[in-house]
Amino acid sequence: VLAMGDTAVTNDPVGGQGANMAAHAARSYHEAIVAQGDRPFDKEFMHGAFDRYWSVARHATAFNNALLAPPPRHVLATLATAQRVPEVAHRFAHLFENPVDFTGWLSDPAAAMRYLEEATARAS
Repeated sequence: VLAMGDTAVTNDPVGGQGANMAAHAARSYHEAIVAQGDRPFDKEFMHGAFDRYWSVARHATAFNNALLAPPPRHVLATLATAQRVPEVAHRFAHLFENPVDFTGWLSDPAAAMRYLEEATARAS
């Protein structure tokens, strides 16, 4: 039995990641099952299948947890810039669909501010 949905990773509903992560788990587990072939579906398989899923789910959890905290300056700057620069608005909105981008961008204040400057320049 492989855990899915909130039994595998529980996120507060604020980030809208529950159904999204269940779908990612189903896809990831399907790929792991097919790749397993004739080998046994043992404890090692289950841990490996979850690790494969966690490679995506960890970003959703980080994004979700960040939404629960008071927003730091770079996140407030992102929201302000998103009102004027469609590229930034689209990138932020897509975090809800695919939060993998969060870890390398919005979780890093310097990277976020650099991106905002570049996106603003492209929009001018």
